[in-house]
Amino acid sequence: MNEFRNLYIAEDYHYPNYIDAAQHGRLVCVIRYESGEIRYYGAAAAVTYLKKHRSEWQWW
Repeated sequence: MNEFRNLYIAEDYHYPNYIDAAQHGRLVCVIRYESGEIRYYGAAAAVTYLKKHRSEWQWW
């Protein structure tokens, strides 16, 4: 089974910050496939940031 998570980079988890992150390219969809492959969909800067901080958000 594939697993996915939508992550956003913001000061906190409140809804207005989520909207701001989405409008300014700080929202990334991360998909982990059964094979172990991981794909990131989002702005390059946000993807780079999430890859560098993976230990802070990785759920698997």
